[in-house]
Amino acid sequence: MDFKFCEEEKFYKDFLDLVAYVECGEHYDAKNEQHVDWLRKRIQSIYLMGGKALCVYDQEKPVGFLLYQHDLGLENVHCFGKVARIIMLGFYEQYRGKGLGKDLIERVCKKAKNDGAECIYTDTYIFNKGAINFYVNCDFIPIGVHEGENGLDDGGQLYFYRKLR
Repeated sequence: MDFKFCEEEKFYKDFLDLVAYVECGEHYDAKNEQHVDWLRKRIQSIYLMGGKALCVYDQEKPVGFLLYQHDLGLENVHCFGKVARIIMLGFYEQYRGKGLGKDLIERVCKKAKNDGAECIYTDTYIFNKGAINFYVNCDFIPIGVHEGENGLDDGGQLYFYRKLR
């Protein structure tokens, strides 16, 4: 497997369908221009705010990705640049359960720490038991639920935290 950081255009081209699934699940309609435009802008905004995608390829075939942000902050202002955030993590089904997600997490945590981050946050849908177990197994600590984040009639998001050592 090859691990490499992808620029926005390559990430969009190689992983759009997987990003759509991770972000929207069955709600995404690739034939709906508003859906496509919304997702494109979502990816652009993440990259604009310093997002980076560490992508996994199997002989040039896209396998999965971890999209994260680490704002390095302001020069000579020591309270900035200490936090990184995992925005999205996804793998095509046939590559799940093979340890690649944990490998991506460890690589991103190491990179963020080397760049000055002291901790990393992420979140998942409160009813996504697989993702919850995954993050706990990757040494993340559940720290709270944001009720209503997905609408008042839906479950909230469970947030996680991990110190980078």
